[in-house]
Amino acid sequence: MIERMIQRMFVGEREGSHDRLLDVSTAATGTVLFAPTGKFLESVAG
Repeated sequence: MIERMIQRMFVGEREGSHDRLLDVSTAATGTVLFAPTGKFLESVAG
């Protein structure tokens, strides 16, 4: 899953469709963060 996310961010699903946040930022660490939506949290809370 992480490999696919990184592929999408840096290469994109098609050429030139990479994550535009990378145009204005530089990674400083190797940390992966997950910030779930409220809807997701409600769904897993049961």
